[in-house]
Parts: sequence; structure tokens; C-alpha cells
Amino acid sequence: MSGEEEKKIKNVIYGVFEAGKNRNFSLLSKLYAEDGRFSKFDDSPPYSRQTVEEAITHEEIAFASLSDYQYTIRELKIDLIGVVAIATFYLDYGGVLVNNYTFEGRKISITSRVTYVLEKRADGWIVVHKHSSRLPDDWKR
Repeated sequence: MSGEEEKKIKNVIYGVFEAGKNRNFSLLSKLYAEDGRFSKFDDSPPYSRQTVEEAITHEEIAFASLSDYQYTIRELKIDLIGVVAIATFYLDYGGVLVNNYTFEGRKISITSRVTYVLEKRADGWIVVHKHSSRLPDDWKR
């Protein structure tokens, strides 16, 4: 894979997390396939397969409830298979989960295994599938 293609794919992946961190949810719709081919399995409810509309809605709710969001992507590996890229990585993320009704917050720190499937289109790379699975709190790598 060329260094330029890898950079473009990384920009999309980091763009997703930066969009959430900055609450720029309109950017997500530009990074996710909206032609009915997007799907997502998440490490938090709902655990059913999500469409692009459901994924964006749930991500907006999650990020709206989380302040001081921080993330680290570790061991990013990208495999290119024709016009498809499979990216796998470990995601460490956390912040303060805020209950807006009680104005109470609880610090969270989570590590997940993540897979993104991206497709190269005429206008660039786009996410067609996301899968996250949370690791146990005592998991160490």
C-alpha cells in the first residue's frame, strides 16, 4: 500500500473520533457510507446491528453525555484488498459520563478492539462497517 493511501485511510479513522470529540456530527455523515451499505456493531447498547442513521444517533447521544473525552488509537494495522481496506486497532477512551438530570459525573476508562472496513470511492475512502468489542477492565497488553 502506498504511504499516501495509508495516510488517507488514517485521516478517515481519526476523523471519526475527532468529529465525536468536537461534537461535529455532520462530519460523520461524510465519513460513513450513506447508501444503505453501512453497518455497525458497538461495544455499548444497543448491541444489535445498526444502520448509518442509528449509528450516528447513538454516537451523538454518547458524545453528548461524555465530557473531557480523550482517546488513543494503538497498534493500527491497515490491510488493503483492492478497493477495500480493513483497519484494526485497540482504542483506549474515556472521560466523564455526565447524568444531566442529577448533574453528577462518573469517570470512565475503556479499552476496545475495533475493526473498520473502508471502501475506496471516486471521492476518497469511506467507512462501510465498524465493529467494537470492549475488553475486560483487567485486560493488559
